[in-house]
Amino acid sequence: MKRRYSVFLLILLSILLVLASSCSTTSVRSTENNTLRMHFFNTSVQSWGDCTYIELPNGQNMLIDCGLQSCASEILADFRANGIDHIDYLVISHYHSDHVGGLQTLLPVISFSQVYTTGYYPTDFSWVELNLSKLRNIPVTYVKAGDSFDIGDVHFDVLWPTAEMVAERPDVASGGTSGPGGTVNMNCHSMVLKMTYGNNSALFTGDIYVEAQEEMMELYRDDLSVLDCDVLKIMHHGYSNANGNEAFIQAVSPEYAFSMGTATMEMLHYLYYYKAGAQVFMSWYNGNSWVEMDGENITVTTEKPGVNQGYAKYAESWEKLQQTKNN
Repeated sequence: MKRRYSVFLLILLSILLVLASSCSTTSVRSTENNTLRMHFFNTSVQSWGDCTYIELPNGQNMLIDCGLQSCASEILADFRANGIDHIDYLVISHYHSDHVGGLQTLLPVISFSQVYTTGYYPTDFSWVELNLSKLRNIPVTYVKAGDSFDIGDVHFDVLWPTAEMVAERPDVASGGTSGPGGTVNMNCHSMVLKMTYGNNSALFTGDIYVEAQEEMMELYRDDLSVLDCDVLKIMHHGYSNANGNEAFIQAVSPEYAFSMGTATMEMLHYLYYYKAGAQVFMSWYNGNSWVEMDGENITVTTEKPGVNQGYAKYAESWEKLQQTKNN
């Protein structure tokens, strides 16, 4: 009788464990070969903005920005197709609608465990913190340059903005070009986050303009290798106000650079990346892009491979000019 009772308890315990695991909101899943995967979303079809989904080697995940609210339906469809209903870590680079607007649609249907942000936002974006920490009780961690954290074997360094820059939030609404709530100020306060996994690294730059890039190079002038990376999330969707700093691009020297949105990068600025040895992928041309890294090797896949013909011809002309100069 005791034996039957013990067997019954074991069966009951097994059933409870299965039910508990199926009801859990954690997104931890097993990964193959300890691979880190990134998805740079194509937000240029019907919408706009930045959104990068990262599956970490320990099975947890991260979402860096989530595009305009109109982007969210595309993002959500992708999540559902891949069985994703929970995000472990949300990173908000800065408070502009094309980076955080999608939260309005995602929050009711996707659960979040932890948020990283600078906390520097104009008054009309107070709804973000209200929804995250006040209404949904999601822990929010405010970060600044010099902060770092680890998720499994992956290390994250916050390189920008400085503590002084985010000491006080703007007491005005966003709008216009200049001023505390202006486009320049808010973009230049974007969080710059470096992710390192083994010998591989990625740099997420939000929308920092040339002004912020110059200040960063001054801040890290004693060791510019801090900025070096293998994979770069291109600043401000490829716009000239962020990609006109050749010195910064040379310091970053990415192997692969990804731009999300519909901005068509100027030929000269594309040349800066080409000269730095980077392969450039733009969502308006290449569509969705996926990156896999195992700590040593990196693999890139895009919906449409290759380089836009105009950029390719421009780079070829530059190469021929260099050969003529050398001869």
